[in-house]
Amino acid sequence: MGEPYRGQGFALDVPVGWTVSASAASGETVFAGPPEASARLSVTRLILPEQDASEALAAQADALQAARFPGCDLVEEAVFEGEDGSPALHRVLRQGEAQVELLLVRGPAALFAAVAEHPGGLAPEASERVERDLMQMLASFALDRAG
Repeated sequence: MGEPYRGQGFALDVPVGWTVSASAASGETVFAGPPEASARLSVTRLILPEQDASEALAAQADALQAARFPGCDLVEEAVFEGEDGSPALHRVLRQGEAQVELLLVRGPAALFAAVAEHPGGLAPEASERVERDLMQMLASFALDRAG
């Protein structure tokens, strides 16, 4: 698989060949895939006002989608509870062959937005590897109560 990574308030597994860079100023951690794949997963920690969790998640997802991926079409959306009962929202967006997945998870004091970007136009083998790596990272994403 890869190495476990613990960020500020979250943890996930990083596949072999992926690099990690974190910016304390922006609160964003970027996981970059191998150069030939040009895939990435970014995790941003956002401070949230107190409000209904499901409304907050949908509003943040809408804002994130409008700001960063305005040309993408919504393919699928699910609202669920994480293993620890934290409210979460998952959206799949597509633009041509490119796919973006948004995972928003609300913790006690912050909202975490994990954005997986799977570029289009990759060779089938590279595309499958990127898909597998991104799915493993999203599936391993968890709030780190100690962080």
